[in-house]
Amino acid sequence: MRRIYQLLALVALIACTNEDFPQTEETTQQQETEQVATQLYENGLVRILVTENLSDQMEALARAGERRTKALAVNDEISEVKIRSIQRTFPHAGRFEERTRKAGLHLWYDVEFDTSVPLNEAHANLSGVKGVRKVEYRPVATRYETGNVLEVVKSAVENVAKPFAAMPFNDPRLSDQWHYFNDGSLGDKYISGADINLFNAWSYTTGTPEVIVAVIDGGIDFTHEDLAANMWINNAEKNGTSSVDDDKNGYKDDIHGYNFVANIGKLVPNDHGTHVAGVIAAVSNNGKGISGIAGGNGRTDTGVRLMSCQIFVDDNDPYSDNAGRNAAAAIKYAADNGAVICQNSWGYPTLTETPASDKAAIDYFIQYAGVDENGRQTGPMRGGIVIFAAGNENREAAAPANYEKVVAVSSIAPDYKKAYYSNYGSWVDLAAPGGDAQSFGNRGTVLSTIVGGYGYMQGTSMACPHVSGVAALVLSYYKGTGFNPDMLRARLENGATNIDGYNTNYRGKLGKLLNAHAALASGSTTPPQNIGTINGTVQSNVVTLNWTVPVDPDDGKPAGFNVFVRKTPLTGINVKNPPSDVDVRSFPIGLKNAGDQFEAQVDGLDFNTQYYFAVNAYDFSGNVSALSSQITRTTLSNKAPIITVLDSTNVTLKAYQSANLRFSGADPDSHDIWWKTEPSSLEGVSLADLGKGQVQITITGSMVKPGNYSLDLILEDEYGAVTTERINYEVLENHAPQIVAPLESIIIGALNKEISLPLSNYFTDQDNEPLKYTFNNSTPSTANVNENRGQLYIVSLAYGIANVTVTATDVLGLSVSQQFNILIRDEQQEIDLYPNPVKDFLWLRMGEEHRSVVTIFNNSGVKIYENELNISPFAPARIDMSTFSGGVYSVKIKYENKEIQRQIIKL
Repeated sequence: MRRIYQLLALVALIACTNEDFPQTEETTQQQETEQVATQLYENGLVRILVTENLSDQMEALARAGERRTKALAVNDEISEVKIRSIQRTFPHAGRFEERTRKAGLHLWYDVEFDTSVPLNEAHANLSGVKGVRKVEYRPVATRYETGNVLEVVKSAVENVAKPFAAMPFNDPRLSDQWHYFNDGSLGDKYISGADINLFNAWSYTTGTPEVIVAVIDGGIDFTHEDLAANMWINNAEKNGTSSVDDDKNGYKDDIHGYNFVANIGKLVPNDHGTHVAGVIAAVSNNGKGISGIAGGNGRTDTGVRLMSCQIFVDDNDPYSDNAGRNAAAAIKYAADNGAVICQNSWGYPTLTETPASDKAAIDYFIQYAGVDENGRQTGPMRGGIVIFAAGNENREAAAPANYEKVVAVSSIAPDYKKAYYSNYGSWVDLAAPGGDAQSFGNRGTVLSTIVGGYGYMQGTSMACPHVSGVAALVLSYYKGTGFNPDMLRARLENGATNIDGYNTNYRGKLGKLLNAHAALASGSTTPPQNIGTINGTVQSNVVTLNWTVPVDPDDGKPAGFNVFVRKTPLTGINVKNPPSDVDVRSFPIGLKNAGDQFEAQVDGLDFNTQYYFAVNAYDFSGNVSALSSQITRTTLSNKAPIITVLDSTNVTLKAYQSANLRFSGADPDSHDIWWKTEPSSLEGVSLADLGKGQVQITITGSMVKPGNYSLDLILEDEYGAVTTERINYEVLENHAPQIVAPLESIIIGALNKEISLPLSNYFTDQDNEPLKYTFNNSTPSTANVNENRGQLYIVSLAYGIANVTVTATDVLGLSVSQQFNILIRDEQQEIDLYPNPVKDFLWLRMGEEHRSVVTIFNNSGVKIYENELNISPFAPARIDMSTFSGGVYSVKIKYENKEIQRQIIKL
């Protein structure tokens, strides 16, 4: 009986205190009920924030070996909650306990109760308890992934180093990590420069061991050939006593981190966490697999260290029900144990607001990371930075990523554009490559480590560690007293590249693209030189501008360009604070160099409108050149898309048939196009995208009532111009199969003999449908009956007779049946008398029908029966011998001047 008895004491001690804190929960019970109904929370679990007195009373009970639940006073409402246990959200922290209490984290508790109790009821009842300041539902934490590993890379596992002259390191698959360096060579849709500009950053640093990155995720494969050398090691635990907290941090056997799912030091490797870790710090230049962003250069004194704070396991793990529950404790653990960068590729897909307990853990990390229990800076900077993936639901909200104190990361594809799944919003701080398999296939996703090997994955989960890795590089280079998280974050964000020019529908909602080189580059004071002549061409409402890349005196070349667009002259505008009617598009320089021609497409303009254009160049430090001379161009009208008929637009179908009609579409203005039908939904009609601008309409006759129909296939561009193609189709009535001729009964005169008949001689279908034949055989042990390619096959197996029903069924299920008999007898015998011995009735059968005189004599020769009988194969004659005495009898059969004599035994 684990009902309320475990919790009874929690209220008893509250009754003994004079403290009466006001409730801080702002929502009403009705609002909470609605919230629980519409969002996904853990059943049987809430998190509470209590007063100092109540916490002290619960901990005193725990130290005395009693349940914390005894601190609650007994009443009916609390009894209804059926509490099973109460545990500290943030466990006792050993030598870090003092600052844990100072931060108020010791006041958070997880309350587990019977899952039969509704969440809103538990919330309401606990909220009414004195000393409980806040009750928090616990949302289900989810790894931000769009599926499992997309592809396992076997060649990387083989570790056969390949020579790459242009690659800075000898890792064999580095050239496939387009997300670090994208020169556009992996495919036509790849745009050079759509990466994190990593190779130039490696000239500053490849990471140093003082920088520890905590991966709050699935367990890292700490024995992986490309990760083991860069794993964080807690030497006190490694060299200490098993099952003992050797370093007094509140955790036992935490050698490479801690498993917060099973609450043990042993990590359980997981693909997702291992993939994230590889992006950050897979060992570089070791001739194996891939490179990590901050994985060093092959020397043992380089590369940042990875701390595995495991909060997720595979679904088949025995502790999988606990996955994600202890993320807040994991974040705090990371701060206490030396991590200064907190990597989080997870979140709450159903929430828009970050729970207060998670905020408390994040705030703790930001304040205390890099500092020991005595307040001394021991890490590469005082304080920490927390980085979260924006999420994969393609929506404008996410938690905890939208908490203002964390760095939120969206995902882009290899063409600078938002990945189809990425969340977005004004709260997003940075964008990074996360891949897009939908548009680019597996190679257009992120290649990294997985458990025991290497593989491709995609998601904001993969974008996020790019930011953590670059943050580790920047911190490795600028580490020391005086460098703080605000300075690190400023370098990451100020050095990022504006990609709104490629994402006009998401302006200001993806963050700027992470630029590793810019984040590390020292401050420049000299702007790029001015841009010379601008040229421009017009196609529909897109103006393509081009100019020569100018020189940057101290950086060599600009970081990118701003294109200013307006319907009136741009003369005299303030480029740093342009008027509201000026549209500014930014384009990163990519791999272009001074003297090269740069091209920028300005799309989404109004049709038939005159525009003014001017350009300036900017460097990594934000210095800008003077605005170029302006040019004008007038956009053209919008042309409707074009449909090409590849098959037909008129079709007649029999009811069992289907028709596939293919069409090809194109837009003369290169606008995005999409297909639809009108009516949008018709029974038996489907529209499928075949790719490369082609679609197929499938009409399934069996799903359509007979009659004449029409529909419109519509091709529409992104601005509403449409082209329509009318499709007419007729579906004919279905007819049932028919019998052409009756199946005659068959006599087979020997065993193991096969005969065949063409079934088309007996059945037909006026719709010319293929017919399916089935058989009902009364005695399959006598004759085997089957069909193959329209032939009926019969094999004689034993003497006897079988009644067979043959059913012919068309495609739509209409059918017709007929029966026939199969007689199998020994044709060497003129007549069959059976059974012999006979008990009551004697049967007589002949191979042909005859009128015969049958005479029976007893053993003395006396005639005791004579009659004229009709004897045939399928209608044997019957003689009643039930009154005959037992003995041997002679039977004489006379027909057509023939006489047959047989003996039988009467029982």
